[in-house]
Amino acid sequence: MVRLGSNLDFLNGYKSLAFSPDGTRLATVDGHECRIDVVHTSTLIRLALTRLTRNLSPEEWNSYLPEIQYRILRSDLSSAAE
Repeated sequence: MVRLGSNLDFLNGYKSLAFSPDGTRLATVDGHECRIDVVHTSTLIRLALTRLTRNLSPEEWNSYLPEIQYRILRSDLSSAAE
């Protein structure tokens, strides 16, 4: 599993989560149980896009996604630099 973080109390009580190396499963731990769920990447992407409040600046993009060429994800939102 690829560890994403710990102490994620703001996510409905989850303490930790991780994706499987192939990205098809998500493991979550809430302090009492561990769950492994199937991940539908296209659904997660659509959901993430609806929750954006602004686009990343080129600097932010490079910090988080250095292997991927910068692009505006939603043309109806401003970027951090504006």
